[in-house]
Amino acid sequence: PADSVAVMAMQDRDDQVRRLAVLAATNVSLESTRRRVLTAALADSAFIVRFEAVRSWRRFYAAECAPLIAATHDNNAQVMLAAVDALGSCSRTDQARPALEAFTAAAPDDPARRPGTTSWHAHAHALLALARIDALRAAPVVRSDAFHPVWQVRMYAARAAAIVRDTATLARLADDAVGGVRDAALDGLAATSGHLADPIFLRALADDQHHVILTAAKALKGTTARDAARLPLLAALDRLTRVGADNSRDPRMELLQRIAEVGDSSLAGAIEPFIRDYDVAVAERAAAILSQWTGRAVSARPRRLQQVSPELGRIASAVDVQMRFTMSSGSGGGSFVVRLRTNAAPATAQRLIALAERGYYNGLTFHRVEPTFVIQGGSPGATEDVGDRSFMRDEADLASHARGMMGISTRGRDTGDAQIFINLTDNFRLDHDYTVVGQVIEGLAVADGILEGDVIERVTVSGLTRK
Repeated sequence: PADSVAVMAMQDRDDQVRRLAVLAATNVSLESTRRRVLTAALADSAFIVRFEAVRSWRRFYAAECAPLIAATHDNNAQVMLAAVDALGSCSRTDQARPALEAFTAAAPDDPARRPGTTSWHAHAHALLALARIDALRAAPVVRSDAFHPVWQVRMYAARAAAIVRDTATLARLADDAVGGVRDAALDGLAATSGHLADPIFLRALADDQHHVILTAAKALKGTTARDAARLPLLAALDRLTRVGADNSRDPRMELLQRIAEVGDSSLAGAIEPFIRDYDVAVAERAAAILSQWTGRAVSARPRRLQQVSPELGRIASAVDVQMRFTMSSGSGGGSFVVRLRTNAAPATAQRLIALAERGYYNGLTFHRVEPTFVIQGGSPGATEDVGDRSFMRDEADLASHARGMMGISTRGRDTGDAQIFINLTDNFRLDHDYTVVGQVIEGLAVADGILEGDVIERVTVSGLTRK
């Protein structure tokens, strides 16, 4: 039955149904049916179908590179980049290598601009793919890209350096000016050097970026430099705590875990204040550590910070509040409009409105792009780990995460920090776990075309009740 369903679905007029047909083809019983569906899908008129076909072809036909090489010339950037990525899995390296080297050798006239196609993306993706199939050829490009003017390229260079095990380049990039690059370099050092890189991880604990500290703390798990690690770990924990940001929870929890591993009851005095932390999770973890060290039951006594309630009066009688996201001309341009669900998610809507009105989103990027899933943005650090400093309460209801709906990204219940995501397909598995705060009512094609790192020029709000 799956075979016939997949074939029939490929004839459907709906792009989304044909995309699902490609996914269904990965579970058919007859290889001939799978090949038939994927071959048709590679030539489909809808880019989301071609994109899914490229990913499936990579999975099942790694020895047949020709269709993937052809797809690197696709007129849709998402499909082209997926094909470049897929060549990193091609077993016919003699075919894949020249195609990838052509991309790594090419560079746009202005790598900071993307006039409707791509800029740095193809080069960076190709470097990563080349590193997977030919480390020797990729190595000089990795070393060169460590000095690239576009920070995302340096981030990809760090990822490629980990694959080719270029620890010298990773060590250099661990001191990069941009947190996203430092984070990728630390991750690479953890994978290639392990605890030989502990001095670098310890130094990174003094970083000013939450995600960098988090990665460094994770890398120190199991360190033998117990004495050397204690003070840097405590200093990082104290520094993050003084900032008072809700979204420092993840790095602070990781720091406490490392302190528990390298410390003992002699540090009880330094940990004891944290049982009264403003974050319940941190207070409970500190209490558990003290109980373990002292052998007596210690209870958390968290002191919650004064929370400022959102001003809902301005949206109480506003039934058509809209946010327009205008993309930078250097990132492809265009705009899309989201109508906020002010009745169903009033506190969330007001939080986004307040942030937009003070310019919070202006100049930030869409750092996460998954073409048949979501685009996500609104992070000052261009990472899923850092958004606005205060958490917001979830307002999940019966609304579904259908294509075009805008949701709030979280890392657990009630941990939204104003990062938003746009559903590019129907993602019903997200229902009732993530707040649906709005719906794209104009310009969804612009959202479809956004690439990693594209810049939000500005966000404007209309339809508010003014007093």
